[in-house]
Amino acid sequence: MTKEDWRFIFDILSSVASVIAIGAALLALYRSSRNPLRVYRTLIHWDLAKQRTTIFLYVRNAKDYPVFLNTVDCYKQKTFVIERRRGDSPRFSAIYLGADQVFQAKPREKIPANADMCVALEREGILNLAPRLLYLLDTSHGHHEVWCKDVMPVDVGRVKTEFVEYRFRLHKRWPAILLYQWKKLVHALRPSDRVK
Repeated sequence: MTKEDWRFIFDILSSVASVIAIGAALLALYRSSRNPLRVYRTLIHWDLAKQRTTIFLYVRNAKDYPVFLNTVDCYKQKTFVIERRRGDSPRFSAIYLGADQVFQAKPREKIPANADMCVALEREGILNLAPRLLYLLDTSHGHHEVWCKDVMPVDVGRVKTEFVEYRFRLHKRWPAILLYQWKKLVHALRPSDRVK
């Protein structure tokens, strides 16, 4: 090999290394800018006889360290206000109306690192719900606004039995993620296996 061939190979390798370094920096920036907590499901149990509601928040911590959940404010929607005062320029702001508030709680829970957790909250009365709920979370890492689109109301006293087709327990993260992605792909490709 000539000197020009070696130079060509080193140029390619340095370009690949640069692309990998830029990709790693962008990935680290994305991971650090995400909210630490995500409410991915809300399960509402209504006990009509006792006039009580139990709310189960399924919370996922995306960080590599535990996050403390101090308070939870739940709203049906956020209201945007555009106003102009005399002699001033127009202002745009978001507000949360008391009429849209579903509940408020102080669970004081510790969500473990990279884990899912179910937080149960008890309330008097029957709550008015919406198809999706907005949560204002006060955590040990600041205030976060999180939407939950999976809201499932359930009446207590009704029994629902589900058959679990398979369950795997793995002790390593990457094999578990690969197996999960594989099962998701297989499920997406076989429409006959989907529950209707």
